[in-house]
Amino acid sequence: MESEKWRLEHRPPYHGRERKTKIYPSELRQREKLKAARRQKRKPKRPKGTRYDTNGYRRALEYGLKKAKKAGFVVPHWHPHQLRHNRGTEVRKRYGIEAAQMALGHAKANTTEIYAERNLEQALQIAREMG
Repeated sequence: MESEKWRLEHRPPYHGRERKTKIYPSELRQREKLKAARRQKRKPKRPKGTRYDTNGYRRALEYGLKKAKKAGFVVPHWHPHQLRHNRGTEVRKRYGIEAAQMALGHAKANTTEIYAERNLEQALQIAREMG
């Protein structure tokens, strides 16, 4: 308490009280902006926890894989795009390349062929039936 009293008594007399120069309107506006910014809490652009974006999903998986490795579990290398590959292959096996193309949202079937593997079982079955 005494130190604060001493500080207030010995600070410069102009310390924001007896100003001799005019305060310009632009300075007042700037001060008000700063005060408002201090009072207002920053809101995130998107509330947390609503959804994962691609990069966030990848980071979460990497974090989980590292934790599993530290705990002593052997987890083979895995990445999120394997889900896309598996889904594309599954749809292609059941419904054909056009359905897989629509499910994966590709404009061209060539792109879908990268994700959806060919159905070798079906090719072997056709070859057997044809003789």
